[in-house]
Amino acid sequence: MGVESLLTRLITYGKSNGITDETGDLQPFFVFEELGKIDKSCCTTATTEIIDFDLCKETIVKKINSSTIKSCDALKILPSKQRIDFIELKGFKKFIEWQLSKEEDTNKAIQAKIEKFDFPSKIYDSLHLVDCILREKDFKFTVSERKDFLNVEKQFIIVVDIDIDFGRKPFEAFLKTINVLSKLPTPRINLVKKQIKRNLQSSLRNIPDNQLARLRRPILKTCDNIDAYYN
Repeated sequence: MGVESLLTRLITYGKSNGITDETGDLQPFFVFEELGKIDKSCCTTATTEIIDFDLCKETIVKKINSSTIKSCDALKILPSKQRIDFIELKGFKKFIEWQLSKEEDTNKAIQAKIEKFDFPSKIYDSLHLVDCILREKDFKFTVSERKDFLNVEKQFIIVVDIDIDFGRKPFEAFLKTINVLSKLPTPRINLVKKQIKRNLQSSLRNIPDNQLARLRRPILKTCDNIDAYYN
């Protein structure tokens, strides 16, 4: 069948299958929405059409009677590019402004914030959710398609709401942007910056390539350029 056909079939299946709610209406696996309109989006002006992956997760959890699973915020299936994008939105502006306005030591708050991101778990749980759909009995996932799915490129994309200088090292540029968000050279602000940098770097290092599953290292985009990335 081929990778492109498999991904096209996955989209069609996800739109027309799921669970039936209390009123008898279908709650499909895939609900399409603009990125800026999904719940708690920090990219309110983004118009890229995506699958609301939080809603997808809720449907799957109900169907398989599973405990809570972590997931990325959005899914973008690109049959012609033989790729699935897992999109995670992270708003930093309000968090940093709020932290810098507080008078007490912000060390614990910053550590907790970064730890809650838990990027590796979100990636692998998100892959598991897609796998749950593929393994639905009426999807009829063939042996040949299983091999095709291994050839699907899986890309994790972090989208942030602060400007980034995209050069050779986007993560380093991102951290540099954080460092200049405030120009007040106080020990407390320096601590905020230091903890954000250290904890974020540590989190990102825990996400290796997975050549077998064609899982690529995360890439970084902003609310301002995510639409252009897909156009």
